[in-house]
Amino acid sequence: MDGFDRRRTTDQFAAVAAQHAAAVADVVLTAARASSGEDAAVLLENLRQFEQALRVLKGRAYGDARFLDLSAAETWREAERLLTEHESWETKVVAGLEQVHGPEGSTELARALAIRQWSSPTRPHPNSPHAGFAGHIARQLWRIADSTWDELEGRGLPTEPMMPANEHSTLSHYLFGTTDDADPAGEPDTPHSPQDSRNR
Repeated sequence: MDGFDRRRTTDQFAAVAAQHAAAVADVVLTAARASSGEDAAVLLENLRQFEQALRVLKGRAYGDARFLDLSAAETWREAERLLTEHESWETKVVAGLEQVHGPEGSTELARALAIRQWSSPTRPHPNSPHAGFAGHIARQLWRIADSTWDELEGRGLPTEPMMPANEHSTLSHYLFGTTDDADPAGEPDTPHSPQDSRNR
């Protein structure tokens, strides 16, 4: 894989992961704050750290002078670590919400997450508000700004998946904002598959 392909893969991973993180903040974090403040606080801190790792990952791939002293492997390891941590906390929070609201509530949460993900910002914004009304408004504004820059840059990003399948992990369904009966990537080996991206 040449440098262009590596940058494109990193960019696509960072974009989908940023959209997922924003959707989690809008949907899961909002629901969690009403039932488990402690878990919500930990998830919020993880989201900020994960988004910062995505910013560094993308910046390093595109030659940002602030991150050139970091190796590509190091930036991927940190993103992987925080993604794994995020999966753990998100799973715990969702399980807690299911106990409160039942399976139907969990299904509705998954649907809301899927809808929100594909209308979320495509870049990480770790220093913006995440929780409450301020966070919601910030994400809406960033979505407009990010979409504008994506169009100006001709940035080719993954689009909302359509193909049915049920072969993917819980993480991939959350990461791509799909329910258990939808395929998040279409093909397991596409460049924006979570497993493929995380192994780079």
